[in-house]
Amino acid sequence: MSISLRIPTKDEYYNITKIVNSWNEIYRSIFSDKEFKKRWYWNETTKSLINWENNRKYICAYNDSQMVWYASYRLKNSQTVRVSSIYTTPSYQKKWIWSALLNYIENVAKKEGALVVALETDKNAYWTKSFYENSGYQILSD
Repeated sequence: MSISLRIPTKDEYYNITKIVNSWNEIYRSIFSDKEFKKRWYWNETTKSLINWENNRKYICAYNDSQMVWYASYRLKNSQTVRVSSIYTTPSYQKKWIWSALLNYIENVAKKEGALVVALETDKNAYWTKSFYENSGYQILSD
């Protein structure tokens, strides 16, 4: 497996939408219909990615030429970079490539002079809590 990180081209935004939207089926299998519709349903589009370009930056992980992970982040203020989202294809979920994406974002934060990298996750997204804690992040509130 040869993984590389790079900023996606606009022509690749459709692949990002496929990764993000593929999680709807996974969330639907975990949560009730009510919880799913309230918290998890997402319909990312190429247009929405383009609209957010002024506020967010995108980074993707590729296995050879296949996009397998996606993350977005933004400079929230002069001291904080906020991770907006991290998604993967289901087959790469347990491959721990997201640590490389977080490391990339943390390095961007250092270059920007930010003191904090922040992220938010729903308290019901139990699978992310241990990853973030193992990556050195602290839970500030529930």
